Order: sequence, then C-alpha cells, then structure tokens
Amino acid sequence: MSASLWSRGTTYIEDVSSTLVGIRQLLADDSQHYLDIADDFRNGDFSMGFVAPGGGEAADRAHRQPAYPAVLAVAEAWGLSGAPQLAKVNLLFVVATLWTAFVVGTWVCGSALSGVLAAAVVYQAGFLFDIATGHLLTEPMYVLIATATVGAALAYLKRKNFGALLLFAALAAVAYLTRVNGLFLAAGLGLVMVASDIRALRAAESSSRDDETTPDTRERTARHRRDDADEEAEDDDQEERPLLPLVKYGAAIALFLVVASPSWVPRLVFTGNPVYHGYLPNYLWVDDYQQAHMPGPPRYSWSTYWEDHTIADAAGRLGYGIARVYWQTPREKIGEGAALVTAIAIVALVLTRDEAALWLVLAAILQALPLAWTAMSNDTRRVPAAALLPFIALLTAAAAARCIDDARKRSAPVRGAGGKSKSTRPAAPRPSPTQE
Repeated sequence: MSASLWSRGTTYIEDVSSTLVGIRQLLADDSQHYLDIADDFRNGDFSMGFVAPGGGEAADRAHRQPAYPAVLAVAEAWGLSGAPQLAKVNLLFVVATLWTAFVVGTWVCGSALSGVLAAAVVYQAGFLFDIATGHLLTEPMYVLIATATVGAALAYLKRKNFGALLLFAALAAVAYLTRVNGLFLAAGLGLVMVASDIRALRAAESSSRDDETTPDTRERTARHRRDDADEEAEDDDQEERPLLPLVKYGAAIALFLVVASPSWVPRLVFTGNPVYHGYLPNYLWVDDYQQAHMPGPPRYSWSTYWEDHTIADAAGRLGYGIARVYWQTPREKIGEGAALVTAIAIVALVLTRDEAALWLVLAAILQALPLAWTAMSNDTRRVPAAALLPFIALLTAAAAARCIDDARKRSAPVRGAGGKSKSTRPAAPRPSPTQE
C-alpha cells in the first residue's frame, strides 16, 4: 500500500506542478502562511512574532501553529526547494501514517491483520491523498501525529502503563503544535483516560467489598469490631485503598506543557494569554463564515451570542453540526465503505464488551464536539475528517482484533485434567455383549 501510495502521489504532484494553475493551488491561501513562517524559521527568526495581535494580514496568521512550518524549514534546509518538492513531504507523512496505523493495530491491538485493516482505512481516505498532493496544508502531518496519539491512549486504556501515559502526553502536545484542534484531541482522550481509571478503581473497591461478605470474613470483621484496635485497623485499610495516579497525571501534564511550550510561551509573551489564537473563537459565537473571519483579536463571545440567539437556535446549530461532522463528513470525505465499517466496528466492540476501545469511541465524539458546534460558521469538511480518521482507523483495528481473539478462544480445544486437550468429538458407542 505504501509503495502504491507513493508512486501515485509523486506522479500526481508532478502533474499538478506542471501547470501554473497547479502551482498556484499548491501555494494558495493557508499554504502561503506556512511557507512565510517557514522562511522566518529558516532565517533564524524563532520569535513567533506572527502570533501577536494586530491588523491586516499579520493577524490572519495568529492562529497558526509552528510544527508544520518547522518541518518545511528543515526540508528546505536539506535542499528540498520549491512547492512540488515540499508537497512530497506531505506525501511522506501519509505513507508514515499507514505504517503508524499498522504498528498500533499490531502492537496495541495484538493482531497483524487488524494493523493491515487500520492501514487500509488510511489508504482509501481520498481527502488525505488530495490534500497531500495538491496543497501545502497541515492535515497530513496532523493525521500522522493524531494516529500515534490515539494509539498511545489506547495502549494506556488497555494496560494502564505509565510509559504509555507519558508517550500520549508528548504526542498530544505535538498534535497541538500542528493544529489548534490538537488541544481538543488531548482534552477528549485525557478525560476518558481519567474516567477509565476512576471506573477501574470503583470496580476494584466493589470486588473488595464482595470478598468481605464471605462467612469467614464476616466472622473476622465481627471480632475486629469488638476489638479496641478497630479504629486503627480501619485507618490502615483506608491507606491501602488504591488511589488515582495523581502524581503520574501531574508528570504527564508537565510533559505536555514542556513539549507544547513553542506555542503557548510566545502567546503568553505577546498577548498575556497562552491560548490566544487570533480570531478563531469568533467561529464559536457567530453563524456566518465571513462574520467570523475578521483579522485581529476575537470580537464575539458567549455573551454576544445570547444577545440574538435562543436555546432553540443553539439546539438547531448543534444538531446541524452533529449531522455534518459525525454523519456527512465520514461518508463524503473518508468514504461510504469506511463509514459502514466504522458502524460495524462500534457494534462489534459493544457486543464483545471491549471497554478500552469503547472509551476511545467516547473520546472520538468528545474531541469532535467543538467542530460540530462550529460547523455552521465554518462548514469545511477536511478539518473534522482529519480529526476523525485516526479514530476510525484504530477502532476498526480494535474491533477486528477483538473478534479474532474471541473466535480463537471459541475454537481452542477444551483443556482437561493434566492439561490435555479434550476432544469435542462424541465417543463411539460401546458394542453390546451380543455384538462382541
């Protein structure tokens, strides 16, 4: 798949760049912003001054993130000059995403076949190929990093491993450095990871209480209650009760902040707000793209929205966005087949009770909710498509791996005493004495 993708992509890039129209397409609008920032980096200007509030064209770049321009600057420093050559960097990101999906599906989900299926979902996502070969935009890099981020989160949900938590924090920060909605990705996954830990602790406490209801335990408990040291024993019991890994959470948050510092530190310096992203908040509170796309600091807020909107308006807006993001976008941008496979995968995960993957379904919904709310003011589908694709690929892998595992368990021979397999074939009837 990767060889085919690279061959088709390089051919298409050459075709696109053979005409002035194609070159203009590669360099249009957002692409030019990233190239300008890349030039600043290549010339040694790392001040991130473009994030400062202002007027005119400069303010239009305040919401740009530095990771993708930094990659372009490195590519230019290595001799890749011109838009066609830089477009191949985006194509390389897509190829790397195929392998990342395969590795996550194989390593985290535990099945090479599920890894192949995850890579196949990415391979057939036409919108990603079109962006990578026809524009210099952040989606290919973002999908790559987001796929790795979701994979690390899934590893933590399955194994509760501290290393997976730290890897998630670092990758989530890079996702945010690539696109602003990487912050939604980090928040959505972080919330479900904490919720998963809380549920696991409650399950452990419930199991412990069930153990205490056995006859022997009840008798011991009665004796303890008659003992003068009862209170001290209860205190010891409380100390042994498992707690949320708050120190580990703190380490992960600290790592996120350190890795994401190239974005939030300059914004804090220039604006006093570490999450200042220019006019982007306007999209939350208006219904029209042109009204939201106003250079400079945000002009609208929660209070201005309710000046001329009702609860019914808000409900209608959210309903429109949910249909746009969760229904139309997967079908139109990722493919009808992928949308159908996703629905089947979610049903399979519910039926097989794959708790870790179901937490991932919830995270996918949560991280796309802000995009659903802003779909009316910014109806582009490539943004939600890039946000959902990593989840679709890895949920497909998780469902396939779970079904394969369940099928293997059902087909495994039943073990008898001494570890010997018991045959499921019925025994032949014993001959009667007359037959003997």
